[in-house]
Amino acid sequence: MRRWVLAVLGTATILLPMSARSAEISPAPPAADAAATPTAGTDVVITTAGDSLRGTVLGIDSAGRLRMSGPTFAGEVKVLADAVDRIILAGAGDDGKERPDGIALAGGDFASGTLETITEESAVINTPLAGRLKIAPAAVTNVAFGRHGDVIGNILLDTNFITGRLAPWTAKVPQSWTLTDGALVGRSGGSSWVYAQVDQKEAVTILAKAAAIDGNPFWLDLCLYSDDTNLSNCLTASFRGSLMYLRQYTNRSLRTISNRRLQPAANAGVVRLAYDPAAGKAHLWMGEVDAGEYGISVKLASGNYVAFDTGGAIKIEYVRVLRGIVPPSGADAAPAGEAADGKFRVRFANGDTLTATKVALADGRMTLTTEHGGLQCAATAVADVAFPPGGAPAARPELPYVEVLANGLRMTLRLDLLTAEHLIGRSAAWGGEVRLKRSAIREIRFVRDKSP
Repeated sequence: MRRWVLAVLGTATILLPMSARSAEISPAPPAADAAATPTAGTDVVITTAGDSLRGTVLGIDSAGRLRMSGPTFAGEVKVLADAVDRIILAGAGDDGKERPDGIALAGGDFASGTLETITEESAVINTPLAGRLKIAPAAVTNVAFGRHGDVIGNILLDTNFITGRLAPWTAKVPQSWTLTDGALVGRSGGSSWVYAQVDQKEAVTILAKAAAIDGNPFWLDLCLYSDDTNLSNCLTASFRGSLMYLRQYTNRSLRTISNRRLQPAANAGVVRLAYDPAAGKAHLWMGEVDAGEYGISVKLASGNYVAFDTGGAIKIEYVRVLRGIVPPSGADAAPAGEAADGKFRVRFANGDTLTATKVALADGRMTLTTEHGGLQCAATAVADVAFPPGGAPAARPELPYVEVLANGLRMTLRLDLLTAEHLIGRSAAWGGEVRLKRSAIREIRFVRDKSP
């Protein structure tokens, strides 16, 4: 039987879900504890029942108790972590350090920083948020260099289809979508949007890699800057074979901004929609084809949701939301799975590609072993490398775990501690214990089951 506790917080009364002992109100902490406030502003704790607590998260101890304080609380509040759905931390932001390279793991984790070495035993990346990380190559799906690595670091939202999970996305019509073979399959006549919450106030790009199935023509719709899950006010792009439509909903009233016929007709590939609210312009691409830039007369200044849909039958490998206007280049154009048969796929900055049996990085130089001999070049000459699949250690820890989102980083970890300075956790995929700077963490999501 689920228990509840009635918490009286100043003038507010909040009902918190409990396990055997999920929440308690303690006397006001002493002044020394109050001085340990981790960040300025207001943190938000959202419970599994959908309630929210606002204040300052002081930490999570080894017993799994979250402690927080605030001006409206009658003392310090303690909540067991098993009653928490997610934590949104105030004051989180970029630390100002450059992140020239990126590394991605199976399951959607990624980190950006400086790639130092790649050997048969490990790939080492030095990150400004987590320090030096040593990763088994079998866990790596892709590494990217320079501006191409910046794409990995700019991922605001990704998908977990490869792990059999739809979250953090939600389907309005669940029966229209099926997770199978590491992908999301949709069969719909339309109006079966899959949406996710993303704070949008600056330029963003949504992209998806998909393929038409069952003999149907390609049909994929993308949506940005929606103010709600009903898409009452938003910007949408529809990619239907050789046809492309750019539309805007204003108070549910639809207006077509552009419709174009492009050649060749799309049957599979990466499609993308980008929007810059400052300029009031949208940009579209079908594969490598630039479908143009378009002015938006009714500018959308902010949005809360992104979404995608199909009006046919389609298999989607991934959907990503990136910070900025991101054209078809970088790691997103070379996703995991394109390398095969135990070989690496190397893409150079000039667009050339090469298949290698071994890849090594040391002192800023790449050494590639191919069937035709060896090759050495500066790492700056390489855009990205897709690693061969298979044999990877578990990309995600055993349940329960947390998903940590920060600028230039996304990690899934077993949470040990959250303090005023660090989040401490562990993951076999990331080489054991990981210590992240709390000041750069945007959000902590608690995952307790495998349900999509």
